[in-house]
This record gives sequence, structure tokens and C-alpha cells, in this order.
Amino acid sequence: MRRLFASALLLSLPVAVFADPPGDRLARLQSMQKVAPDDGGLQLELAKEYLKIGDRNAAVVELRKAVESGIDVDLERDHGFDGLRRMLAFGVLLKQAKLNAVEVRKSVEAFRIPEKDLIPEGIAYDAVDRTFFVGSLNKRRIVRITPDGKAQDFVTSDQDGIGPVLGLKVDPVRRWLWACSGSESKPEASYLFAFEIGATGKLVKKVRLTTPGNHLLNDLVVTSAGEVFATDSEGGTVVRLAPGGDALQPFASGFVYPNGIAFSADERALFVADSGSGLTRLERSTGQKRPMPYPKGVSPFGIDGLVFRASTLLAVQNGAGLPRVVRYQLDAALTKITGLEILESRNPAFVTPTTAALAGSDLYILASSNLEALEKSGLRPDAKLVDVVILKRRL
Repeated sequence: MRRLFASALLLSLPVAVFADPPGDRLARLQSMQKVAPDDGGLQLELAKEYLKIGDRNAAVVELRKAVESGIDVDLERDHGFDGLRRMLAFGVLLKQAKLNAVEVRKSVEAFRIPEKDLIPEGIAYDAVDRTFFVGSLNKRRIVRITPDGKAQDFVTSDQDGIGPVLGLKVDPVRRWLWACSGSESKPEASYLFAFEIGATGKLVKKVRLTTPGNHLLNDLVVTSAGEVFATDSEGGTVVRLAPGGDALQPFASGFVYPNGIAFSADERALFVADSGSGLTRLERSTGQKRPMPYPKGVSPFGIDGLVFRASTLLAVQNGAGLPRVVRYQLDAALTKITGLEILESRNPAFVTPTTAALAGSDLYILASSNLEALEKSGLRPDAKLVDVVILKRRL
């Protein structure tokens, strides 16, 4: 999830600093860059801030780094860079940015939810019933979509004390739906919920992360044995819930706003997206943490949803440049990124795409979330909302 509950550093989504005075905002962005020097989205924001204070040379330096990172930057339409347009260096960067601007539209609409103010973030698939689950940040509930595309409540608003719903995962063995839930009013409170997949959506487990500090359980994975790992974005950690356990335990720390998380096919490795390193591999048996190297021009930043498939990582990028869905090729040992394929980009249905779920050979993308319309106090009064659209991309 792109960051909405503001309290500490903001990297994959610099929204929390939008209201700062220009000098304060620049200083905060510079501080953030010290822990995320290669984040292209951050470099773009810095370029604009330098331009506001009249430092065109510094703006060009940051803009060049952003373009060379390989993210999709629409320099022709972004008026934040108007002050650079007469510079020769800008013309060079504009040409390079156009080479990065690959348009790929191979998805088709799978279904839509006409509830514009739902503001969904997570999506999960149940292969047994062939149904999807979509969680709502704004309405604090979970919707089930039946095979015929009809949406109905699975968990009703505020049921069992659930708050804004983020990551969702199905445990196919126990037939449970796991959900991450946070609280914008109580940033120290974040929970994992498990609901029985059935007609009633009965609550079977509710676990609060109780370590000191602010927390936001953002996304999760479940092993075949029922072990749960979740990213705590505010806490900068990955936490673990043992099979049958009732307490979340620290597993790995030192992340900068960790977000998407996925397992390798053999469940030996965890892959975590964060704003500091991009993509990191965690050994499940030891918790050993290793950032994954990547080639020049391949950006692993701004990742929200993350899915592992056939020795590759499928990612929804919404925090660095224009949103897109990409496939990262990995080496045989699954320790480094060797290449990138753009699966979907510049799709008009993209209104802050967030996460994706795999169903057989198809990737279902939560394409229009309206996420930018949601603030801590609720929906922006001037927000222009669209239907929630889920796209299907054959892999």
C-alpha cells in the first residue's frame, strides 16, 4: 500500500510532505534520500523541489538519476519541470524518458465493482470456490466476488473490530482468509484477522502486534503449514505468526517501509519490497537478509503488490513514475534480478493500481483503487472517483 497513515519517513509515496513549507519539504526529502538513494520516485520529487528554489543544476542531476533508473516519467505533460524546458540537458533527458515510456495494454477487464468509494487495497483468490476477495480501506470491510462477477459482503463494516483492510491472502489448506488491518487514528494498533471461508465469514483468529511503537501490518503470506509472515511498514520489520500461534514475533528488521511480500515456490525464501533496498531476500530458516542486486536501468522501487511465479517476481509499481505491472527475471539461485519485462503500463484503467492475485495462468490486477482520494480524515471532498476495476492479464 502506498503510504496513507503518516507518521515517520515517507518514501514510496511522498504525500505526507506535500503540505510542508518548501524548505522543510526539501530538507525532509534530502533526509529520506540518505536511506533510499536509488528510489526514482524520490529523485523526481527532489528535482521538483530544487527547481522551486531556483537550483536548476541540482534539479537536472536528480531528474537524470530518475530517468536513468528506468521508471516511466512523463516529462512532456509534467508541469513540475517547466522551469527546465529551455535547458539543453532537459532535451536529452526528454528523449531518454520517451524510450522508457513503453505502452503495454494486454489486460482485459475481469470485473468491476461500481462502489466508487470502496477504496480497495488488497485482493486475494480462492481456487476452491473460484472467488475473489477485495478489502476496503474506506468502508472497513471485505467484499467477495463470485465467479459471475457479483460483489457481496464477506466481512461487513467494522465486523469484529476490523479497521481499514490492507493485504489479503487465502490459506487454502485451512480455508481461511487472512487480512491485515490498521488504524489511522491509533497508529500503534495493527492486527491480523483470519476468517473462515464460508457463508458466514466467521472470525477464527485476531492477533494484535504488541511491540512498542507505531505499526501498520501491510501485506502477508501464508505457508502450507499455516505459518504467517507479514510486513510491518511503520515498524520497518517483517513479523511472524507461528502455526496455531497467538502472538506476532519479530522476524527481520532494518527495512524502510516494507510493503509487498512473496514466497518462493519451495517456501524457503521470502521476498520483500521496501523503499530502502528495493527487493530483499529473506531466508525463512534463519531470517538472513540479503538485498537483491539489479541491473542498471531496472528499478525495483515503488513496489506495492508482489507475487512469485515460476522463478520470477510479478510486481505492481505505483510509487516511482507512472504506475505499471512488471515481471522481474531472477537468476537460478533466486538471489538477484537479471532483467525486467513490462506486463502492463499506461493503461487508462490505472487509477493507483495496488496489488494483484494469481489465478492459474492469469494475473488479476486491482487496477483502479481511487487510493489518492483517501486522506486521514476520510475522502477528499474534491475527489473524482471511478468504478473499482480488476484487470486480467494472461501470463
